[in-house]
Amino acid sequence: MSWIIETLLMDRETIRLTSDLDDDDYNNILILEKEIEKLICKGIFSPIELDIINGIMSGKHPPQLYYRMGISKATFYKYFKNLCGKIAFSLGGYFTDDGYIKYFVSKYNLDENQENLLKGYIKSEFRHKIPLNLISKRMNND
Repeated sequence: MSWIIETLLMDRETIRLTSDLDDDDYNNILILEKEIEKLICKGIFSPIELDIINGIMSGKHPPQLYYRMGISKATFYKYFKNLCGKIAFSLGGYFTDDGYIKYFVSKYNLDENQENLLKGYIKSEFRHKIPLNLISKRMNND
């Protein structure tokens, strides 16, 4: 599973519209898009996963997609998490949950308590409720 991949894809349009070219999130979107193109060419994604990727890349929100696709919300998110896992596996490091946590712990000198809070947040049902850029800003202000 990859929280960072899920979050970047969900926030892609906002990041593209509001970020500077030097912003980490913007650069991560570019890396992500390039990897997705590579994986599509290799035929890694199922037809449903391709439909989801194409929909999200065109700016559609998940409810629009699963209604249009005629699948349940649970089924949509199962496929979405699976395709994000494939991307994370291909990119490795920072783009995996463990890699992202290590990056955050190192960058912001988090103690064990803060690291455990971050791990809990990434695994929680609310993991996509706070925009990615807000988390980074909070850490920079601490």
